[in-house]
Amino acid sequence: MLFVSLLIVKTFPEASVTISEGFSKWWITVFGGLNSKVSFSVFEFLIYLCLFIIISFIASWIYFAVKKRGRSALKSFIVFLTIVFIVLNIYTLTASFTYMRKSPDLIYATEEEPDAQKIYAAASYFIEDFNNLAENSEKDGSGNFLNPYSIDEYNKIFEEEYEKLNSDYLFTYTPPVKEVVSSVLMSELSVCGIFFAPTGEANINFDMPAFYIPVTIAHELAHAKGAMQERDANLFAYQICLNSDNDFLRLSGYMSCISSLLSAVNYVCGEDSYNELIDTLSPEYFNQWSLYYEYWNKHSSLGKIQEFFNDIYLKLSGIKDGVNNYYIEDEVIIDNNTDEVISFEYNDIQKIFLFIYNQKNGL
Repeated sequence: MLFVSLLIVKTFPEASVTISEGFSKWWITVFGGLNSKVSFSVFEFLIYLCLFIIISFIASWIYFAVKKRGRSALKSFIVFLTIVFIVLNIYTLTASFTYMRKSPDLIYATEEEPDAQKIYAAASYFIEDFNNLAENSEKDGSGNFLNPYSIDEYNKIFEEEYEKLNSDYLFTYTPPVKEVVSSVLMSELSVCGIFFAPTGEANINFDMPAFYIPVTIAHELAHAKGAMQERDANLFAYQICLNSDNDFLRLSGYMSCISSLLSAVNYVCGEDSYNELIDTLSPEYFNQWSLYYEYWNKHSSLGKIQEFFNDIYLKLSGIKDGVNNYYIEDEVIIDNNTDEVISFEYNDIQKIFLFIYNQKNGL
């Protein structure tokens, strides 16, 4: 009854905001703070504990069936359902309501509609910065960018970065990220990171290619700080990384979304200008993405299964577009007959780039 009641209450936006900014925020701060005192992932421990409990219950039901003890089996099943709904109620209160919050305004975003000359200049500026970073970044024997930081160093960096962002939308507390023991399993499931609200922990897969680690950390921490929708978490991650003074964070930001800026060049300036800029882009950009896909092709054997259930989970959480919520598309309308651009509006990623470009150049 409690679970059904919570699902009904969640449909009221004001109630969702009240619970997420009151109870959820408090819970994550308290339990995230407590769990930060231990080095291992409590979330990962609970996953193994849940598997043990499920197997134990199944074994008991088989035993009761063999012994024809129907009453004992029924009692066991009721206990099992009680545990399941306790977990569901806690998760709903700590995470599900937060999905219903209205998306925040961008901290770093321009509302101007720059002309072709300015968007080309902005893209050139960021490509030059990326090329310098890529050239000076250390690589391993396979050519992958090396991860230059430990978990403790990342936690200190991102605590400072989120303080610098100074968003009223985000919860105050920034939990430390944790590396899970079963990173290999996360890779097989095509999972880069997981935030689990009941334990207040951001869990990161450190086995994946290094350039994607900072953006992933920023994304999962955005969840922990109250931005549960995937699109919102991505935008916070891009704002953090692209505007950072830290070279490796900026490198991660460029690798993750500079293609969106170049896409704007293609629509506003034309294909020739786009190709000119692509020719100036460091070969490391293409090499790193090639190594990235090579890594995931060797793993992610269960990726489709994970994506299927994640899509269902997001839709049940109120995100109608499911896993498509991760993606931020170009705001463009193209004539199907002539391939000409009918209209184009800068999307949120491109607005972030333009804001930072103006800020860095005193414009």
